[in-house]
Amino acid sequence: MLPEYGPFPDFVNPSLSCKEARVRKILQRSFGVLLRRETEMWIPKGCLVTLASVRLSPTLREAFFYISIYPIRYKEEVFQNFNRQKARIKGDLATHVSQHLARLPDIVFVMDDAEERSHRVRELMRSSREGS
Repeated sequence: MLPEYGPFPDFVNPSLSCKEARVRKILQRSFGVLLRRETEMWIPKGCLVTLASVRLSPTLREAFFYISIYPIRYKEEVFQNFNRQKARIKGDLATHVSQHLARLPDIVFVMDDAEERSHRVRELMRSSREGS
């Protein structure tokens, strides 16, 4: 089961524990560094990959990385590459966060489709205005 993808950032969400917020922040920063340095070999040129969010399971044993991929035509290919490289990514992350975390959570990649959904809503609104 995937964690709820809430609209509020960490500092507004009172349900987050301090530890969970700290772990999420560490993972997000470390993954950002990894994206900039390590992934150019398996992400096609002209493709933009961003980390939309990191969510943790209640036990902190799983980390859900919500990834946005643009343009959409590369989405499946790049998402498959992330899943193929999961062990390598986890090893690189473990190296980055070993000073801060005793145990690195298992990584689950989730495709973030928030931009696609908002684009569809805009298109529907535009077509309803033109139809009226």
